[in-house]
Parts: sequence; structure tokens; C-alpha cells
Amino acid sequence: MHLSTAKSDEKEKGMLAVAKDILLNEGFGSFYKGLSLKLFQSILSAAFLFYFKEQFVEVTDNVVKRLKMLIKLFLLALTKLKNKQRAKLLSCLKTGSKYSLLYKSLHH
Repeated sequence: MHLSTAKSDEKEKGMLAVAKDILLNEGFGSFYKGLSLKLFQSILSAAFLFYFKEQFVEVTDNVVKRLKMLIKLFLLALTKLKNKQRAKLLSCLKTGSKYSLLYKSLHH
């Protein structure tokens, strides 16, 4: 259902009629009254977006580098273990045991 503020004897104006009315009554500049504020808002929004995107990329790159280093250290430690210790460690990892069990299997 469309709500209208026009009186029943007045015909609703179309977009071109409204634009013509604004041009005649308020002038051409009235079409651009809010443009500077909207541009400022868009520029500020883009600046925040780029800043936080760069921060996010930097943080995730550091996390990925650390994870790669940990994986390399883990694989190196795994190669240094004896077969029995390696089997015990892999068993702990497969069963989802707590880190305390993992620590114990590395030091026994």
C-alpha cells in the first residue's frame, strides 16, 4: 500500500517535474548541497578500510610465518626421536590428547 501526502485533487509529481521544481525554486546548486559531505565520508571510509586491511594482512602474515616455523621445528624434532617415541607422539596427536601427554611423550 502506498501512502501519499498529496491531496486527492492534486496529481502526484513525477521525478522530472520535481527536478524542474527544485531547479526553478532553489537553483542548480541545490542538487549538489550534500556532495562535499558525502565525498568526505567516502574518502574517510576508504582510508579506514585500507589501513585496517594492511594491519590485518601484516598480522596474518606473521601468524603464517610462525606456524611454518613451528611445523619445521616439529618435523625436525620428530626426525630426532626414536621409533618408539615417534610412534607414541603420533598416537597422542591422532587421539587428540592434551598437551601434557604430548610433553610427557617428548621427554620420556
